[in-house]
Amino acid sequence: MSRTIKIAHIGDLHFWHLPRNPFVLLNKRVLGVGNLIVGGRARRFRQELAPQLVARLNDSSFHAHLFSGDFSTTSLHHEFGKAFDHFSSIPDTIGFYSVPGNHDCYITSELSAPTFSRGLTDRFNPETAISLVELAPQLGLLRINATTSNGLSAHGRITEQHLAFLSQHQETIIRDLKQLIVLCHFPPEDPSGVLRHDRGPQLLNARPFIETLSPLPMPVLWLHGHHHYRWLFGSPTAPNLTYLNGGAPLMRFGGRAPDLGFHEVEFSPDAPVLVRTHYTGAHHKDWKVVENRLPKSGEFIDLQKLHQ
Repeated sequence: MSRTIKIAHIGDLHFWHLPRNPFVLLNKRVLGVGNLIVGGRARRFRQELAPQLVARLNDSSFHAHLFSGDFSTTSLHHEFGKAFDHFSSIPDTIGFYSVPGNHDCYITSELSAPTFSRGLTDRFNPETAISLVELAPQLGLLRINATTSNGLSAHGRITEQHLAFLSQHQETIIRDLKQLIVLCHFPPEDPSGVLRHDRGPQLLNARPFIETLSPLPMPVLWLHGHHHYRWLFGSPTAPNLTYLNGGAPLMRFGGRAPDLGFHEVEFSPDAPVLVRTHYTGAHHKDWKVVENRLPKSGEFIDLQKLHQ
């Protein structure tokens, strides 16, 4: 890498909308809308704070923005429209890469709606299962759309197509890259005892994929979301693999106001990667930036609690 590259990683935004047309609820959306009203999700996700988050992303000197999915709550066209309205202001000079989350795939046809064809289709690129792009010399981004849906539920799965692609490009990665980022909504490994109710594996068939990443002679950062909690976690099975959970910037925790937090990842030539957290105080007036140390293998760093 010939220069310092700064990347923003943003997790689950969950823009929401209460539909007036009851016919759009004849699928898994009815559960999602029920959770909005009865489960209190509409109170927890403060989407009116999104402009302040976007302003911070635009004001900072980032070369790329990486979104790890769940822009929406129930895959409604209006929810994707809100994402477009907010984030289309990001200049074209800033790279914009994303993958869909499980909430974005309740109804997969919405991902190809006109909202995205107006300018965000190429950026969100929801239909590509896996791709490899070079963000900067010797810095690669492996983007994985692992979300599958049967119309009633959506979860993550590593497929034969994902595995074949990684095997096919393994020599290129080793030859051309010094750093590799994986962008996927789901993590293949979770820190033990952290998740409530022990949700179990959310990314199915992930073990062969990790086994292919593990021998790579470079550090690998797996940027994900899905669990609405910001953390760093060193893979207990692949020493070169570190997980960065982007959390949920617009979500209230324990009655407290959202902290609008997101990760900044800095890559420099022949220097260790740096991970910083941007977050606001309770009144959202001042942004704070804290540099984090990377965890050791199997180590969990609770950023959500650390930055309260």
